[in-house]
Amino acid sequence: MGARWLPATRSRRSPLQALGWPAAAGVALLALAALMALGMAPQWRAAAEESRLRAARIAPVPAPIEKAPAWPAPAARDARIDRLLELAREHRLRVLAVGQEPPAPGATGASRSHDWERFTLQLEGGYGDLRAYVARTLQADPALALEALRLSRQARGQGAVRADLSLALASGVGVPAP
Repeated sequence: MGARWLPATRSRRSPLQALGWPAAAGVALLALAALMALGMAPQWRAAAEESRLRAARIAPVPAPIEKAPAWPAPAARDARIDRLLELAREHRLRVLAVGQEPPAPGATGASRSHDWERFTLQLEGGYGDLRAYVARTLQADPALALEALRLSRQARGQGAVRADLSLALASGVGVPAP
């Protein structure tokens, strides 16, 4: 008789056995990692809480403010602007231009209790010197606000940076600072 046709028999191997020993080792390692993570979770939570408490103890507590300083009087405007120009020279910056504009009449909102005198400064110098100047001027005069800052260079690699600063000086006699 000839070849006999045999029905196909299905193998009784599991999908894991079909993939071989690398898959079995991977599944075993994943299971081990999951068990370790479950066992370590309470320790991780405790360590995180301890770290949070330590950071809270280290964080500086701001000193209470006894009395808010008053804004400088409007008559002190010229002296304040002169001080800003003096600081620019101390930071080795060249003052290109200074422009002033009067306070807006009929101001509303936060400027109702005091006047904001806006002015612009054009400076030129090194980038680091400009950064230090802006930081120092804002620290030196709490009634000074930086409204805009634009930096530019003439050419790539040029050391000098030009800065256009738009500043506002708050003034008002006996008006507390916010």
